[in-house]
Amino acid sequence: KIEFAYEKFCVIAIEIKRNYSGDENDGYEYEKTRSIALLEMCVNTELTSGAVYDDGDSLCIFVNYGCSEEILPELFMSAINGENGNLSWYLAMGPSVNDITNAVYSCRKAVAGLGYSYLYPEKYVFTALELEGYENNHCTNELLLNNIFNSLKCENYHKIIADFDS
Repeated sequence: KIEFAYEKFCVIAIEIKRNYSGDENDGYEYEKTRSIALLEMCVNTELTSGAVYDDGDSLCIFVNYGCSEEILPELFMSAINGENGNLSWYLAMGPSVNDITNAVYSCRKAVAGLGYSYLYPEKYVFTALELEGYENNHCTNELLLNNIFNSLKCENYHKIIADFDS
C-alpha cells in the first residue's frame, strides 16, 4: 500500500508561450529549464509534495497538498512570474480530488483549462473554481460561437469578453 503525506491531490498545467517568433537560440530552453527547477522546489515544501512533468510546450505539476488550495496557484506563479521576458506563462489548476485514482480527472480539467488563455490573454491564472464557472456557462456553445464570431467581425474585444462571460 502506498501512502501519501496529504489527503488532497490536484494537477496544475502550465503553458509556455513565446511572445514573438524567435529562433532556436532565444533562451527559451534555458528559461524553461530554470523554471522547472524553481517549480520543483516550490512543489516540495512542508505543505506540498509532488513532481513536475515536461510535456513539450506545457508542464504538468502533480501536487499532493495539505494546505488551502487557494494558495497553490500563487505559490507556483511566484516562481515563474507570469510574464518573464519573451515568454508568457499561463497556469490552469484542476479540481482538488481526495483519491489519487481521480488525479487523471484533475489533469484533464487543468489541461483543458489552458485553452481559456486564448480568450483571456491578459489573465495568467485560471483556478479550478473559475474553470468550473466557464464550463457551466448557461450559453449554448453554438450561440457563444456565433456571438464571438460576430464580435470578431466588428473587432470589438470587450464585446467578445462580455459574450463569453454572459
